[in-house]
Amino acid sequence: MNSISSSSGVLSLLKAAIDSSRTLQKTTHCVLNNERAIRDLNSEIESLIQILESLKSVATDEGPVISLVKLPLLCCHQICQEFNAVILRCPEASTGDPKTCLRDWTQIKYMGGDIRDFGDVLVGYKSTIAITLERLKMQNAPVTHEARDQYKVRIQEATTDLKAHLKVIDQKLAITAQASRQGPDSAANEVIERLRRERQSAQQCLRICEDATSFLHTLPNSQPEQDSPTETATTITDARDKVAHMLAELQKQLLALTERSLAINDTPDQPKQQQQQQYLEEGRLRLLQQIEMAEQCLEACNLAVAQASRQRVHVLDNVVAEDNSHQVIVFPPGDILHVKNIRAGKSSTQWLGCISDGSLQQLSADRAASFTSLPSSPSSSTPSPAKETDPSFGNKYGLGYKLREGETVGIQSMSGGSSSQRR
Repeated sequence: MNSISSSSGVLSLLKAAIDSSRTLQKTTHCVLNNERAIRDLNSEIESLIQILESLKSVATDEGPVISLVKLPLLCCHQICQEFNAVILRCPEASTGDPKTCLRDWTQIKYMGGDIRDFGDVLVGYKSTIAITLERLKMQNAPVTHEARDQYKVRIQEATTDLKAHLKVIDQKLAITAQASRQGPDSAANEVIERLRRERQSAQQCLRICEDATSFLHTLPNSQPEQDSPTETATTITDARDKVAHMLAELQKQLLALTERSLAINDTPDQPKQQQQQQYLEEGRLRLLQQIEMAEQCLEACNLAVAQASRQRVHVLDNVVAEDNSHQVIVFPPGDILHVKNIRAGKSSTQWLGCISDGSLQQLSADRAASFTSLPSSPSSSTPSPAKETDPSFGNKYGLGYKLREGETVGIQSMSGGSSSQRR
């Protein structure tokens, strides 16, 4: 008596589905056959086991998302059990010999279909469980636009396959039900019950896909896409071309208006001529204003296109400033930097970024001044720390003091002699 049912916990259903999948995998591997259908089935079973194991590693509670997949897990467990029993009932596979070869897999039937139909059912469950697994992972980690798009495609593909599977189930139900009306048939009734159970599970898988689609729409744009410099330049160029086209049209209208004004001068009716000239003059002034604004926009677009064309992207990775060093990596303002893995060693200075020439010169001058500045009062002969910004200097060379004029420093030679140097 199978104790696994839809009321069982998710972890129990997962364990049962994994066990029955492994059992079926062992059976199909023992029955030697190199037909493509068998190879494809073995591949799908292996993929299903991996997804089930992954889901087991994240399914730690009976949450609302994981509970949706209980029925597909149950049906996955049941169909693997049932198909395994179908294979073992075949005369050639019932000998127990691991080298048994089923020569005609077309004789194996499951719910009115063959091994390929069973593989399609298994793929439907695998896809639905994989969608649930990926959703659980997305809830706890940032999601890129690429990952969102891929997830959306997988949902659409699974939905299409499930709807096609539902149509096949309905066709099988109609045929089996019609055959059962001709007389009592316990086998037909069993098939009908299995098909209804399979239909219910397929509908649940569709609901999981719909729920996953709704979840996808609620995801925040954690990593907004940014146009590349090339795309930016293209967009600005398109805008410039539109402005240039508009300017040309305005100039055509101004030319036509001027020609109309000249033609009106030949009109004998003076009052009407003056009225029309006034109207045309107002239109000409409006056009001149629009042309002036269009020319300003065109100039701005030309400058923007030139700047966007000069904009460069610099990718820096693993930039290290060693101990007691001064590292300068600068670029012109307006460039784009993609930088990662930056490290500065002990007592080091690191300048990295976009900076103008004037600012860079000022920074360099300030840093040089910090090394060349002297104490405000003369130092005595009492040893005192040297004026160093590098704290490792004292650790390496010890404390020092400033020499007075005329004082000599003795240097002991290797041979035991000495020399002196006057300062």
